[in-house]
Amino acid sequence: MTNVREASGLDRELYDFADVDHTLGLTHGTAKRWINGYDRRGTAYLPVIREQTLAPTRLVTWGEFVEVFYLARFRDEGIPLRRLRRILMSVRERTGVHYLFGHDKTSLRSSGAMKEIILSVQESEDFPTFLVKRTGQGMLLWEGAEERLSKIEFRRGVAVGLQPRLELPNIFVRGEEFFGKPKIKGTGISPMALAGPVFSGTPKGQVAESYGVGVGAVNQAGIFEFGSRWQTAA
Repeated sequence: MTNVREASGLDRELYDFADVDHTLGLTHGTAKRWINGYDRRGTAYLPVIREQTLAPTRLVTWGEFVEVFYLARFRDEGIPLRRLRRILMSVRERTGVHYLFGHDKTSLRSSGAMKEIILSVQESEDFPTFLVKRTGQGMLLWEGAEERLSKIEFRRGVAVGLQPRLELPNIFVRGEEFFGKPKIKGTGISPMALAGPVFSGTPKGQVAESYGVGVGAVNQAGIFEFGSRWQTAA
């Protein structure tokens, strides 16, 4: 098949699987299973994000990171991603686009044609309508699609940044800056730079003043880095 693989930065290799899990708040091992497939009790499960399994040392691209971020919504709904593999592969085949959610022109938000393709694939393969559904008023976006898409920043039609955790708006990543590492939005400050000193005993207000950010940003950095342990430190 012919895929759109533009010189857009989507193919830039940035992350290992553990980086993806931590940044997106996924359970350890989730990114590897979704992106590169896995074996369980002698049964091989094909990857959802990649078309085929690659060497385990192969880094995750920015485009793959964006795909995982978007498709994580299905995990929130309790829908196994492996059930969507045929749909995603068929849509890639029909559109010629490899990173479906890394390109704004093919996103569910902006392309009626994309919705129609997904609907036809789902109906022809007897899948439930996970992404979109038909109503008396036309097409209705699958629940949660707009929320995730709204957290992706597009430039010239290509994803360049996103808010990795919906509940932490101060944390942002850009594929073309800081090697894709998370930063406090609008700064070059890493979450650990704020959270680490507080976790070691420095008052939050003092850290916030030192870095010129609000205490809210410090709190979000702490939750991002330490999760439930942050409440103890704070």
